[in-house]
Amino acid sequence: PNANEWSWQTQLQWVGRILDRTEQAQQLIDEAAESQAKLRTEHPVFDGKSVEVVFVADDGISVATPNSAAAQYLQGLGFRYLDKPAITASADGSDIAAVADPEQLNTIPTDVRIVARTDSAAGGGSYNGLPDPFTKFRGATIIVDDTAAIDALRVPGYAATAYLNTALVNALSRQIR
Repeated sequence: PNANEWSWQTQLQWVGRILDRTEQAQQLIDEAAESQAKLRTEHPVFDGKSVEVVFVADDGISVATPNSAAAQYLQGLGFRYLDKPAITASADGSDIAAVADPEQLNTIPTDVRIVARTDSAAGGGSYNGLPDPFTKFRGATIIVDDTAAIDALRVPGYAATAYLNTALVNALSRQIR
C-alpha cells in the first residue's frame, strides 16, 4: 500500500487477513478507537489545545511532524498537532525532523509541549540538562523519560496505544488545565 495509507490499523488488518484472523484484528482496532473516544470524553480539556512532541537525545533534538504516529495519537485525544513549517519540513519525508537550534521551538507558541527524553541527563521527569530554550517555554511541559512511552510514541500499534492510554494520558491530565 501507499506509505501514507500504511497505518498500524491497516497493517493489523493485513496481518489478520494473512493469518485468517480478520475478526480479531478488527476487534482490536475497534477497542483502540473506543478507548481513545472514551479518553477524549473524559478529558475535554485536551480538545483543541495545540501540542508538539520534542525528542531529546544525546545526539540532538528532533520534533515529531504532523504526520507522525505521535501526532496521530494525540489528535485522537482531541489535541491539535501544531505544524511548525521551519522545523517540521523533513527533507526525507520522515515523521521526525531534526531541530538545529532549540530556540526555533519557541517561535510559534503551543499550549502543550511533550518532551520525550532519552538523553543521558534524563530521569525523574526533570529539566536537568535541557538547553535553555526549554525553560523559556510558557505552555504546559510534560517531560516523559519512560522509554516504553517514548517507543510507543514513535512506533504505533495496538499495544502502543493501550500503553499511552494510561502512561501518557495520566501525565497529561495531571498537568493540563
